[in-house]
Amino acid sequence: MKKRFLIFWLTTTFLISCSNSIDEEDFQQVQDNDLRNYSTEKQDIFAFGLYDDDRRIIDTYLSENLKDTYPLEFEMEQYFDEDIDFGLLAFENFEQIPFHYEGRDRNLITYHVQSNKSETVAFNLKLKANVNSEISFISFTDPYHSFDSEPDNIEVAFQYEDIFSLRRAYSSSDPIETKFLENVEVSTSHLIEDNIIEGLIIDTEVGQYNYITQLTSGENAFIHIGNGYGEDVPYALIALKNWEQVDINGERVLYFTVPKDATKVIQFETPKVKSLEPFQFFAFPYPYEIEEGFYEADRIYSSARIFVSP
Repeated sequence: MKKRFLIFWLTTTFLISCSNSIDEEDFQQVQDNDLRNYSTEKQDIFAFGLYDDDRRIIDTYLSENLKDTYPLEFEMEQYFDEDIDFGLLAFENFEQIPFHYEGRDRNLITYHVQSNKSETVAFNLKLKANVNSEISFISFTDPYHSFDSEPDNIEVAFQYEDIFSLRRAYSSSDPIETKFLENVEVSTSHLIEDNIIEGLIIDTEVGQYNYITQLTSGENAFIHIGNGYGEDVPYALIALKNWEQVDINGERVLYFTVPKDATKVIQFETPKVKSLEPFQFFAFPYPYEIEEGFYEADRIYSSARIFVSP
């Protein structure tokens, strides 16, 4: 299988203290190491990919031959001057599914990657459906970071907006077209025309794009979903509290379309918590093309990570 790569420029202050560069010779070494996807800011690099248990890159479809458990490996490489902790989540048709990892089931895998090295996480998945599913993975940095000591530090908060995502199909047939074409509108939504944002933004007012780092349990707020594609785009929207999926307005997954050159705004109530817990939205655009090397199809948008207090 040919090696495939993706570059996208991180737009936040992600790990801004790490500023070592990778020269052209080192960059070629990154390519020769058979990395799959990578992202870069100021020539610092992340690389990540999904393998089967025979170490073959899964670039398009998962095999349909395995009907019970699915052995997989996720690999992350990072070329920063410091070690980084990561979390890993899995979803089937946008609903969170557990990993079987180190002898037990768990919703979150945490792993540690040393500076300029790689780490491979091996696990099994038990899929709910044996065909016609999208299997998605989201990896992110520092899963247990808390703003307890500095809740309003926006520069620190920005680094937790970027995620590393993979979207794969369990078969070549379209698993989710019906849900998206139903396109059920959200009753608590607004539409802002000619007001495009990139990605997702949480605020306490419609059309305001302040950077929120913390909300109170049970507080009403708004998630803004921008459409930068130049055409109408359906989305599936989910939310996670403390890395477990929670309902949005009584629904596990919200399906809706954002017209081109517009921003969808959905009112929501923050979940109940007993202590300060992380909370984050993720939006899956559709359609996406399952095609070897077309990594734009892997894109999942995320809001910044905020924290909900009791």
